[in-house]
Amino acid sequence: MNDEKATLPCLHPICLACAAKKDEGDCLFLRENSYCGQKYKKHEVVVGQLNVAIMHPCHHHSVVGASMYCKQCNQTACLECFKTTHDGHCMQTLENGLATREQLIQAKLASLEKKCNGLKLGGNSDVKVDLDWLTAHLATTANNIDETFDAMILSSLEFARLASARKEQLRREAQETISADIKTLEQQMDTQAIFKQDVDSVKGASSSSPNNATLALISARLVALDNSHVDTTPAVKETTYFFNLQAVQVATLFEALKDIQVGQLGQLGKGALRAPPKIGRDYKKIGAPVKIIGKEGAGQGELLYPIGLAVDAAGNLVVGDRGNQRVQFFNKKGGHVRFINCGVAVWGVSVAPSGEVWVANGGSELCLYNPQSGALVRSIAAKPMYCASLPDGSVVVSTGSPHVRLYNPAGVQQWESTGSGLANTYGVCHVPDINAVAVCDYNNKRVQLMSLADGRHIRTIGEGQFSSYVFSIAYDAAAKVLVVGEDDKVSAWTLEGQPVHQWGQGTVLTAYGVAIDPSDSTIYVSDSNNNWILVY
Repeated sequence: MNDEKATLPCLHPICLACAAKKDEGDCLFLRENSYCGQKYKKHEVVVGQLNVAIMHPCHHHSVVGASMYCKQCNQTACLECFKTTHDGHCMQTLENGLATREQLIQAKLASLEKKCNGLKLGGNSDVKVDLDWLTAHLATTANNIDETFDAMILSSLEFARLASARKEQLRREAQETISADIKTLEQQMDTQAIFKQDVDSVKGASSSSPNNATLALISARLVALDNSHVDTTPAVKETTYFFNLQAVQVATLFEALKDIQVGQLGQLGKGALRAPPKIGRDYKKIGAPVKIIGKEGAGQGELLYPIGLAVDAAGNLVVGDRGNQRVQFFNKKGGHVRFINCGVAVWGVSVAPSGEVWVANGGSELCLYNPQSGALVRSIAAKPMYCASLPDGSVVVSTGSPHVRLYNPAGVQQWESTGSGLANTYGVCHVPDINAVAVCDYNNKRVQLMSLADGRHIRTIGEGQFSSYVFSIAYDAAAKVLVVGEDDKVSAWTLEGQPVHQWGQGTVLTAYGVAIDPSDSTIYVSDSNNNWILVY
């Protein structure tokens, strides 16, 4: 067919079923967007006038309008592709699928922007060198904090008092945290600069080329970049949370103000205005607990067989108070804050990105509660023992059986894993550095790592090295260490499976729960049989 003239049908739309019944010699145009069949010779039309761009073409057939979206492949699809290329895949309507793709792109851009900001300082494991370099950048950091908070003050009068006070507090804490003389960390900036350039290029393409085909390529590129590894120092990366990520988070909050009710702002602000993390900690120096929270009983601040632990955005310790059938909140000083009465035994707990609390009730339902009112938001029939919330709103659960399951934010199961010979699954946690989930293989006395993408087994940790059953687990992203609660002690392990340190012998009876506060690497251990929480 040449580009000037061609014989085409009369442009009355028909469906595929009707198209299949066409007379021999009839003409069809654009498949799903087919037109009624008339003889070629009866209709001569300039093709250029009919070559109208399809708003959402099929990924494989660019001249065919898409009617569905494949979540598994991140692609738009026509009816033919649905029956062939995407047979058996998880499909959505086109409208919902495009919304999903847009959310994926925005989430990946936000993740990569955060990652870029977390890489700005470069890497050297010498903490003194880190502090020297940070000293040189203290003035710039203070200015960034001022500018960000001043912008927020202009946006919300109700939030102005909190923002202004927090601004001064952050500046004082920065002055107290940074000390030492000037030295640079610029030697590792080259690879990080290239990485950031890639991200900026993709980000620019996302805003300047909104057509569907380009967005599909951008989406795939974002996934590849987000999974890439750019080397940096844990200590510097954690410190950067304060000096760079604070401004990014608050700026993001500022951009979202027009869509947020004033009453919601305070809660979101608390998450963005967390205190800065301390730089690192030496696990080999952990010994006796520095504090004990709670005692046996059913009153305020008292516990009865506590199990699951988590830390919320405000730094409060969230405790699954199993024997009292409730969730209890404690502040950093160990004081009681509030209860959530659940009416059933509480095992694992985890805090969702929204601030709401997931509660695993030991074999029946996974329930989501409002932390302020204590109201039940929704539940999933997941038969959970422990749970771990993920940054995108998904949640992974262990079942006490040989199964670990991932549920998306809507509560739909994404995969079920039996690991490598899993027996009874207990504690579970997210390991973002390798896009994995770690689970306690209780009866086998070991820990297993599995892919967050599909539940595939990655590696086993502690095979033949744990002397007792393993109950609970948490991940310290600053130190790249898994902290495991056992029958009579707590131990730390590298992601490669090397033991780092163990402690608690003689003081811990059963470490049923472990949690780590990312702001200062405080470790909480629920010693269930002693009815208290140990703080390290």
